[in-house]
Amino acid sequence: MNVLETMTQDTAYGWRVVIPGEAGAAISQLTDAEQEAVRRGLAILQRYGVHDAPAHSIDKLDSPEPLYALRVPDAPDVRVVVRVAPDATIEVEDVVRSSTLRNVFHAHASSPHQ
Repeated sequence: MNVLETMTQDTAYGWRVVIPGEAGAAISQLTDAEQEAVRRGLAILQRYGVHDAPAHSIDKLDSPEPLYALRVPDAPDVRVVVRVAPDATIEVEDVVRSSTLRNVFHAHASSPHQ
């Protein structure tokens, strides 16, 4: 399965998902089952966008930028961080374990240099 080709070529729903090389490399480090779960999660975003996606699947991150964390079905420890552009493009920024995401944003929220 090539997650990159699957997501970047199918724009039937109006949202375009872009997976840059670095994010693709992060996806390739996941197990086959996790990669498939990421593909299914991104397909949900591609169909609905971040604002109309099922509420249980996506969270707005505490960031001034339009960043969201997608909770991946069947891979509860995996989060896909995406950025939303005004032109209906969803760009995958990174794929992380949920504990890593919590640590990064907790450190950011605690930083005196915000």
